[in-house]
Amino acid sequence: MKLTKFDVLLYIEGGIKSREALTSIIKENIKFENASERTINACVRMLKKDKFIIEKNRELRINKSHRKTDDCLAFIHRTKTKDMDYNLLLNKNVVLVFKEISDGGSDMKSLSERTALSKPSLLKIIDVLSKNNFICLEKKKPFHITANLNDITFFYINFCEFSLENFEKRFKIQKFQKIHSKGLTEKMIKLHTYSTTVTEGNTATENDVEKLFGNYPVNLTPREITEILNTRKAVELLYEIRNEEIEMIKIKDIHKILMFNLLNSAGEFCYKRKRIIGSEINPPESGEKIESGINALLNFIKNYESEINPVILACILHFIFVTIHPFADGNGRMARLLHSWIYLRNNLPLFVFDPNRKFEYFETLEMGRKKNIDDFVAFCDKSMHEVLNEIAENSKKQTK
Repeated sequence: MKLTKFDVLLYIEGGIKSREALTSIIKENIKFENASERTINACVRMLKKDKFIIEKNRELRINKSHRKTDDCLAFIHRTKTKDMDYNLLLNKNVVLVFKEISDGGSDMKSLSERTALSKPSLLKIIDVLSKNNFICLEKKKPFHITANLNDITFFYINFCEFSLENFEKRFKIQKFQKIHSKGLTEKMIKLHTYSTTVTEGNTATENDVEKLFGNYPVNLTPREITEILNTRKAVELLYEIRNEEIEMIKIKDIHKILMFNLLNSAGEFCYKRKRIIGSEINPPESGEKIESGINALLNFIKNYESEINPVILACILHFIFVTIHPFADGNGRMARLLHSWIYLRNNLPLFVFDPNRKFEYFETLEMGRKKNIDDFVAFCDKSMHEVLNEIAENSKKQTK
């Protein structure tokens, strides 16, 4: 197997600090036993040129100040959790073909013209992309190919800096009612609190939330009461910082409030094995994997916030965050707050859906990991409109 700069990057991330140690440990790997010192040094030079690593006083280290470093590592880590060949997927021709497909090239003729690749070469690459769930072949003859947006292609698109314009065209997003009244804001805070806590198993009713907000007694467990009151406080903080840059430290601050007296490690990432109930995926465990994933997600927001519809951006943020699953508990509630943060930055209401549809919510999340996030985006969009339409109808009835 040919050694690549991406292989070497993982060794350096793993703590190998000198060229001598790097050469020694790489040659211990049976896959790379024939790699020469010259090849290894060439890989190091390429990584330095890409600004992925820094070499100072003969010590090699990851360059965390360069945004693309986390974007690259996040993609590689994600492929490894799914036993994918990151080197194959980062081959320049594979990258080129996926880009053309994501830009709208949906048949063999247009792909051949735009990539200048032969039909046999194209078919091999299409087979690779299909087997790794990067694309969907909707018809065998004639080929009609669409690019998937899921938990692996997200990191790929982000690292390679592809446009999401054609992904956005797949969704018919309706305009939401913008926040113009204090009454709507208060109503949505109560509904978000009810929706997000009940989705996670809280037995409260909308009336219970209303009573708790008014300091009236309710027939709920102490934990359920704490979950509701914590969520309200977390939402209040979200309103205070809604126009600020979304940063890792702020995510931790919100989580600390959200899980106060519910989780000993509130506000801290969990670097242990975790499991998402009802999902086949394995969330990242190590600090390197979790933090590179979150940093890549934050980089994505900076890159694409001005490019795509905030409703779609919020869904992507929600989906990827809950897939990374950085905390020991409260990841779903935190993901829905981050979804709401994007909405609030665009003067839209908090994200809400009917918790009686929570199984559909979890199913569409899982479908996003198995295929693409189309159903999840559609669910979020439709659910918000249903809630807002119901509020509008009730308001009309009350004014009659």
